[in-house]
Amino acid sequence: MRNSSMKRWLVLVAVACAPVVYDVGSAEACPISPPFEVNEDLRPGLIGVPVQGVVPIYASVREDELTFPPTMTVLDPGGVEVSGSLEYVAFRAVWRSGAALTPNTTYTATLVYGMLQQVEFTFTTAASDVTPTLDISDGDLHLSESHRADEEVCCNSGESSCGGPWTECWTRTVTTEVALWGQFSVPVDAARYYLLEGEAPGARVARANAHASGEGSFSASFVERGDQYCMTIRASSLLGGADVTKLICQSSAALEFAEPFQPDQPNYGICDEPPYNPETGEEVDTGGCNSGGGGTLTLLAMLLALGLMRRRRGERGLRVS
Repeated sequence: MRNSSMKRWLVLVAVACAPVVYDVGSAEACPISPPFEVNEDLRPGLIGVPVQGVVPIYASVREDELTFPPTMTVLDPGGVEVSGSLEYVAFRAVWRSGAALTPNTTYTATLVYGMLQQVEFTFTTAASDVTPTLDISDGDLHLSESHRADEEVCCNSGESSCGGPWTECWTRTVTTEVALWGQFSVPVDAARYYLLEGEAPGARVARANAHASGEGSFSASFVERGDQYCMTIRASSLLGGADVTKLICQSSAALEFAEPFQPDQPNYGICDEPPYNPETGEEVDTGGCNSGGGGTLTLLAMLLALGLMRRRRGERGLRVS
């Protein structure tokens, strides 16, 4: 009789503690991001390409997933192929010719990628050996607080109908940071020949980027408070030469304070086990936390009260004692 009762408890525990998996629905479209994707319309052609023979194309490239490496063929006005090579540099597919190109001349290029996908376009070289210069506008500037969660204490994961994983997590500690961010613009024709990055001493992260449209954005996050927050936008040329830099600073007097952070209560009801401290093996105190798991959490509490379960350090799931 005791064994039969214990088996029933085990079945209930197994059912109650089964991981929760949500189906996003068969009608939901699953986006597919190809390993190589051109991010601009090349049909109008490119104008003012430096005679050094550098043709940057805005593209997303994941080299580790490229089954068919892209190739680019360039023909001069007489139909003779121009030697060159294709490389990938931070949101760019860059074709470099083996020798200088002829000034004020239109070339025909064919970029082939993926499963025989291709785009054909023309580019016309500049009239002389000039290097495009980049001017970064002042643009909009903002200084505001943001909240960033640090410590995961309860997580659950599964597989969606799209085939990708999902994870739900709750946090118990939060860091309040100061975010310096804004927008700027750069000349469209010159921007493609420069790679932008953000630099900010004391910042946890700093980023800067410009798009094919000529619109750019920057952001930096500071954990430490200060009287002034600064970052530098650095633009390095794909043609070589000196970098272009722009220093951006904002006084703390302009800081926009965030609303007090209201952390979500951990929903332990969908966790496969109560969270525990990996260093001590002790359960994390869940007192005062609400649960959306309802029946699951109630059953766990009943089992614990009856002395049928106990936590063991470093073990996953539940154990009958």
